[in-house]
Amino acid sequence: HQLLSSCSCSLVLHQLLSSCSCSLVLHQLLSSYSCILVLHQLLSCSCSLVLHQLLSSCSCSLVLHRLLSSCNCSLVFHQLLSSCSCSLVLHQLLSSCSCSLVLRLLLSCSCS
Repeated sequence: HQLLSSCSCSLVLHQLLSSCSCSLVLHQLLSSYSCILVLHQLLSCSCSLVLHQLLSSCSCSLVLHRLLSSCNCSLVFHQLLSSCSCSLVLHQLLSSCSCSLVLRLLLSCSCS
């Protein structure tokens, strides 16, 4: 919380993801904090920045899998879509991930 609010958000994310393994960062964040807090904090940075950083530094399936398994699926998408533009989320996901992966994960959440 302190880091993200005190420092430039892009710097923090960049540093974390370049110094540590991506899975470690996500694992640490999600195990130390409640999932909603992590998402909320991350998205208080620019949404496109977060998505871009995570998806470019980590494997797409890892990001999605981590978030969706640690958090409630609808929560993840609700947070992303309410904080970001819907087209941005889809664009980022589909450009970084395989289309079938995104669809499979979305459908495993629930069609609603």
